[in-house]
Amino acid sequence: MDSGVRVVTSWARVIESMRSADKLSEVAAAVRTRRRALRLTQIALAQLAGVGADFIYDVEQGKPTLRFDKLLDVLEVLGLQVRIESGKKRLVSDVGPEKKP
Repeated sequence: MDSGVRVVTSWARVIESMRSADKLSEVAAAVRTRRRALRLTQIALAQLAGVGADFIYDVEQGKPTLRFDKLLDVLEVLGLQVRIESGKKRLVSDVGPEKKP
């Protein structure tokens, strides 16, 4: 029975990962679409934002690990912004109280 719990936990993580990937895809598509609308090459955008061309490529590919400060620089050049709102989820921690021996 224990293995069933692990499978459920694994699927929950997979589903959450997919949701994150969807959000990254949205950001990637927005950056790519706006860059093209402005008729900028990845190299030109990189120069304007003060980042490397590889960074622009990574953003447009939806790389999950990007420096947020650099991403904000790119978004500023493109006239895009990040908006933070209260979500439906709350913070959940797997860390419980320590057990004393």
